[in-house]
Amino acid sequence: MVTESDTCFVGNIDGAVEEEDLEELFDEFDYSEIRMPPGKGFAFVTFESNEAAAKAQTECNGKELKGKAIRVALAKPKAPRDDG
Repeated sequence: MVTESDTCFVGNIDGAVEEEDLEELFDEFDYSEIRMPPGKGFAFVTFESNEAAAKAQTECNGKELKGKAIRVALAKPKAPRDDG
C-alpha cells in the first residue's frame, strides 16, 4: 500500500550543507518548511501538496549536494499515539 505524504525525508546530508542549500534545491517544488536538526545528517522538507513532495522525491533522490548523493524519500506519516 502506497501512503501519500506531503513531507520528504532527506538523508545522507554532508555536514557542510546548510539549510539555505536545501532551500535552493527544493525551491522549485513549493516547499513550506524545512526542519534540519544540527549535525544529524538529515532533514524533513514539507511541501504545499502530496504531488509536490512526490515530484521532489523523484527528481532529487540521488542528486549530489556538497559532494554527497542525498537520499530523498516520502516520509511516513506519524502513527497515532496509543495512550490507552
